Amino acid sequence: MRSWRYVLIALGVFVLAIAVFLMVEGSMLGARTTGVATLLGMVGIFIILVTYMHAWLNFNPTNQRNSFMHEGGS
Repeated sequence: MRSWRYVLIALGVFVLAIAVFLMVEGSMLGARTTGVATLLGMVGIFIILVTYMHAWLNFNPTNQRNSFMHEGGS
């Protein structure tokens, strides 16, 4: 059940590795790879961030969602 999280984290790290490769070897592959590398880096970070946020939001030991809204506030 949790193995898909590891797959998404690995995918995010792989995308980041491609972005780093394009940034480092951009002169060998062409001058227009920096934009693609920046976009891939942001996508890789977003994949990792969403994976961790989803895991954090699903972790709720009291089984109450949004308990901060139900603490007697008006």
